[in-house]
Amino acid sequence: ELLLAAADGMESPLLVARAPFELIVANILAGPLIALAPEFSRTLAPHGTLVLAGLLDSQASAVLEAYNDFGLELLNRRDGEWPVLVVQSP
Repeated sequence: ELLLAAADGMESPLLVARAPFELIVANILAGPLIALAPEFSRTLAPHGTLVLAGLLDSQASAVLEAYNDFGLELLNRRDGEWPVLVVQSP
């Protein structure tokens, strides 16, 4: 079942009721992406995929490090002015 939701974090009752997720896509600034690393990591299903976008090239390493700290591994990285990081849970 496909769910598309806009929320101010993963504590939304709609999201809590449907977790864990096989795919999460977040196109927001680097600061919020880093702050949401614990929540996204916790609600991602085993072997789930997380697509992180909205960050600058100079911020990609810091964002990736935040997700590595929670055990997520880089699957793919598209570089450029607006890089995209694709990470996966163990």
